[in-house]
Amino acid sequence: MFIMDQYAYANKVNKVHPVEKVLFSMITLFLAVASKTYAIHSIIFVGMTLATLFIAGIPKRIYFNLLLLPVFFIILGIIPVLMEVSHTYTGFLFDIKLLNTYLGITKQGLASTLTIILRSMAAVSCLYFMALTTPVNDIFELLKKIRVPHILIEIMYLLYRFIFVLIDASMTIYYAQSARLGYSSIGASFKSLGKLASMVFIKAYNNSQALYVSLISRGYTGELCVISFKYKLDLRNIIFIIIVEALLLLLSWILGGS
Repeated sequence: MFIMDQYAYANKVNKVHPVEKVLFSMITLFLAVASKTYAIHSIIFVGMTLATLFIAGIPKRIYFNLLLLPVFFIILGIIPVLMEVSHTYTGFLFDIKLLNTYLGITKQGLASTLTIILRSMAAVSCLYFMALTTPVNDIFELLKKIRVPHILIEIMYLLYRFIFVLIDASMTIYYAQSARLGYSSIGASFKSLGKLASMVFIKAYNNSQALYVSLISRGYTGELCVISFKYKLDLRNIIFIIIVEALLLLLSWILGGS
């Protein structure tokens, strides 16, 4: 989270208007989810990855390390789709017979799995482009401009802020426990982990109370005011986005994937 927030402010397109980056990411994300062809998913994933690495200037090591987390969850999610259980042999590509039950992989299951993987990776690449190039404050400003209720924006802003507070508190407590050999054995690790969870909860509650008191003392009236930068829309970027999305839509229509 800290790394993503850092590069959201320090990248090669940080001066580009947030509307352009969000539109580019969200429209491409919609096409990735709506399309049913491997080609569109692959093109979007490769294109957004190249845009993130070379246009935005995000280091390759950072980007591919960030990809490992969604890849892990995708692998866990595709196992039930990939593996099929049947009491009769139904043309498995690969199967294992256990008593009177077949456990194997079918052609349809393999095709569905490949679609899920490519679609998921295409969608993740779109979200990573937005997350790694657009600061959260700019996204909140966009939400205000499209008339999202202020109470929802305030809740999202506070939740985002407390993610960092909880991570910092967790790491501080973890290092203190480690220094006292709190994770020297499996039993001690479970005990220390339980204490860590309870202490983080208490610390989060105390911090929330202190934050509320500090906001009230500074004249909080129900709306958090933050400094926002002034951006200028670039017609060339708008034309580029229209051309790219139109080409993707046309290609998807030609291939029969949407």
